[in-house]
Amino acid sequence: MRDGLRESLSETERDVLRLSAQGYTMNDIADRLCKSVDTIKACKRNLFAKMGVKNIAEALFHATNYQMI
Repeated sequence: MRDGLRESLSETERDVLRLSAQGYTMNDIADRLCKSVDTIKACKRNLFAKMGVKNIAEALFHATNYQMI
């Protein structure tokens, strides 16, 4: 994972990562952030691309290891 990743994530991407770690579903996250499910899906795609991962499990693993959440 590259340096400066934490700073490159948008506030919404950080929120999605944090709420996913807390066990919230995509629908729950959309409701809590007052955004559409499609927006959350796009946010997750961008997050995965920035982190170089393929799914939320990998993203959470790396985020935990790099103390991002």
